[in-house]
Amino acid sequence: VFEVTASPIEFTGLAFEAIRDSKIKSGFINVRGANNNGARSVYIHGCKFTSSASLKSRSMVLPIQILDSKCAVIENNELETTGLICTRSSSKVFLRNNSYKGMLYSTEYYNQNSIFMVDSDEFDVSNNKMYGKDIDDDPSGRIDSGDLTIGRAFAIQGHCYDFYAGNNDIQRAGLPNDNAGEQIM
Repeated sequence: VFEVTASPIEFTGLAFEAIRDSKIKSGFINVRGANNNGARSVYIHGCKFTSSASLKSRSMVLPIQILDSKCAVIENNELETTGLICTRSSSKVFLRNNSYKGMLYSTEYYNQNSIFMVDSDEFDVSNNKMYGKDIDDDPSGRIDSGDLTIGRAFAIQGHCYDFYAGNNDIQRAGLPNDNAGEQIM
């Protein structure tokens, strides 16, 4: 929806609801090459991202992608989506105080990464709530096939360093009978 190459830029108070379009392949907010000489270049806060739970109408793209950028702050957002964020070749990314309800069906594994980091450094993921949507309706704590959940909380690949994750509340995560739901990969 938004392809951003300039900085600084701020998104606040926006709502994205059940967006599904084959032309959207890289995220609702896709930031590439934002660098504001060490100052905050991207600020996304107070936004709401909602994906449909229907297999036919939900979007499988991550709502936010930060690519080749420096100093992005993503905080105080509500997400009810299939994934959360992807960073690639970026640094100083702060993902704080967000509420994320996973909308992935817990069936066979298919690329279920909530936070996907590749070749990124100085990453702070703290004070987030991450849980499967079904926790609202079923407090049993079990994940059964067909439940709405999150897969991996953190998938870290390539050359990543200085990663901090603290005080995150992760519930109703993973897949039944499958080790593809590890929380840190």
